Amino acid sequence: MSRPLLVRVHLTAAVGAIAVIVTFLTSSAVTELVGTPGEVRLLRHGIMLGLPLLIACLATVALTGRHLAGRSRAPVVRRKQRRMQLIAAAGLVVLVPCAVVLNYRALSALAIIELAAGGLNLALLALNFRDGRALARRRHAARQRHAAQQRHAAQQHHAAQQRHAARRGPAPPGAGGDQAGDRH
Repeated sequence: MSRPLLVRVHLTAAVGAIAVIVTFLTSSAVTELVGTPGEVRLLRHGIMLGLPLLIACLATVALTGRHLAGRSRAPVVRRKQRRMQLIAAAGLVVLVPCAVVLNYRALSALAIIELAAGGLNLALLALNFRDGRALARRRHAARQRHAAQQRHAAQQHHAAQQRHAARRGPAPPGAGGDQAGDRH
């Protein structure tokens, strides 16, 4: 997969994961506060059905992020990797079990733990998103600097060729210059 496509997949999966978590958290908070017990049960079932989408988004983010990072040991890349490990751990140890249990039983304390862990995951994903955008900006700036250096080097080369040609003087007749007899 080409790097630009990999970046798009990574970004899309990250936005999808954030959107799913925000949807889960917002709907859970609102339904727990003002919903009927039947609405809470319906929401919990909906969250169970949405978990595979969230897991797929997070797995895609992790895999594409690892591939994009390559062998980089940059501090920002290492922070993002550590955060993704925390996100995965919180999801597997806290969020998925809470969602399964809450799908079958209404336990207020467990719902609060689930909301707190979901908020933590959202915060960690937001930090990773911020750092990822900063990495992209730095990479873009580096490409721009490289392109400017290439243009400058080409201009310098062209100027040196013109100075050299000016020192040699005009080309003798028939030496391959642009003369009337040479045109086709």
